[in-house]
Amino acid sequence: MAKKNSRSTARLPHDDLYKTTAEHVRSALEKLRAGASHKFGPSTDYDVVTDTGERLPPKAVFGLAASEALGFEVLPEHFSGGAGTPCFRVLEAAGLTILPKDELASSGNWWVNQNQTYKHEVHGGFLWSPKANKNGGKNQFYDNMTLVKPGDLIFSFCDTFIKAVGVALGPAQTTDKPDFGGAGENWERKGWLVPVEFSEIDTPVRPKDFIEELRPHIADKYAPLQSNGNGNQSVYLASISDGFANVLLTKIGKPAPTRADALTVEERKDEEVQDAIQGRTDIGPTQKQQLVQARRGQGIFRSNVRLNEKKCRITGVQDVRLLIASHIKPWADSSDKEKLDGRNGLLLSPHVDRLFDKGLISFQNDGTMLVSSKLDRAVFSHWKIDEKKNVGAFKPEQCAYLEYHRSNRFKK
Repeated sequence: MAKKNSRSTARLPHDDLYKTTAEHVRSALEKLRAGASHKFGPSTDYDVVTDTGERLPPKAVFGLAASEALGFEVLPEHFSGGAGTPCFRVLEAAGLTILPKDELASSGNWWVNQNQTYKHEVHGGFLWSPKANKNGGKNQFYDNMTLVKPGDLIFSFCDTFIKAVGVALGPAQTTDKPDFGGAGENWERKGWLVPVEFSEIDTPVRPKDFIEELRPHIADKYAPLQSNGNGNQSVYLASISDGFANVLLTKIGKPAPTRADALTVEERKDEEVQDAIQGRTDIGPTQKQQLVQARRGQGIFRSNVRLNEKKCRITGVQDVRLLIASHIKPWADSSDKEKLDGRNGLLLSPHVDRLFDKGLISFQNDGTMLVSSKLDRAVFSHWKIDEKKNVGAFKPEQCAYLEYHRSNRFKK
């Protein structure tokens, strides 16, 4: 291929565009998450929905991916987006979902039909659906999973009754199908999962009993109920209006749950700090992204921790893919510098991270493990953890963070 430069405005041949692979797309996503600059504006008609629920402009994702594939800067005028174009076909082949923008809006209220999966989803704290019909076709009730936002209300309908009300804790993410027993045997293995904290209703209510009040709020399209009060069997997750939700809440006789109700004190503090970071004007988008990624033990913070720690000090596991980069001084309590400082972190196996993060264990500077009196010692037996093990002395820079953890996080 003749070398092109970014000043050319000619459309690129489709053969060139199809040289963009799924690996290039994954690389482009990482660059966008890190705040990479580009010449693509906001999307106008479609959004890409990633496996982690992010919504991004399709042309920006493809443009960065194609630039890496072709070795020069690909600009907006070099290709077009839309159904059937190389741009969309490559993104979809890489496992991304593309939805029209007019389908990316909701009232924040949802109705879920759980006749087959009620006990699994309500007790397990989630919603799960395939991404498409059995034949691979589009299903709006499955696409709706990608529209759920943290804090949205979810009404659980089972056996003609509303039996539980939940609040979404996060956006949809791609996961394998949970163990539903005999239900959903013909569903695809990969699908969307939304974390939800449900509360079951003491006295379930039957919408058909007050259909006259609900009927004015039933949508013309994709409604969960028929006008006679019977449920639409093809529905999984349906958007309902504020008016519809208010009628249900009135009949249930209890206030709507909130996401804040479902979060721990520590989680609420993390959310508040993250919101404050997003609203700051003294730092740019790249630094904001780095600070937010550090909360989840990702990005530059994880890399910095790996420069200081080589394994989980308690389990000895060395495969970093199985370990969590955990802050010693909690992320929400740390300064910008401390949030990214690799010496403010340990590589821990997931169950050990849970104990450390909750302040149920800590460490002396010489590596002696401290165990909270609030922790049932049987946990160590079940998890085969030697509580008398010395995990090795810590570096002086780590010791300052450990002092904070012992004084402010550890439950003595």
